[in-house]
Amino acid sequence: MLTLMSALSGINLIHDCGYLASGTVGSLEMAVICSEIISMVSRIVTGIDVNDETLAMDVMREVGPKGSFLTHKHTVISMRKEVFIPKLFDRVPLKNGQELAEKALAELLEKERLEY
Repeated sequence: MLTLMSALSGINLIHDCGYLASGTVGSLEMAVICSEIISMVSRIVTGIDVNDETLAMDVMREVGPKGSFLTHKHTVISMRKEVFIPKLFDRVPLKNGQELAEKALAELLEKERLEY
């Protein structure tokens, strides 16, 4: 929440990612989690474009009141642009989530170690 409120107030520097216990302990796991949170906050702050293209009045007229927008090409393209897809916090059902989350975290941590 602090990251979100800071970003919404115009701050563009987020530091101490991965630190715990008032900066006395560093954690690669926490750095990866913080990176994911910062990505989410960045997406929120970016906002959603509202213009003639995104409102798609012509698409609404084309599809009509009983039609489906979900399969329309314009909707698919727009959703790919606007929807935030997390790298770490996957949106899978809980029964599969634990195993997948542990695997994803391990892979991300290994990647972070290799990049440093």
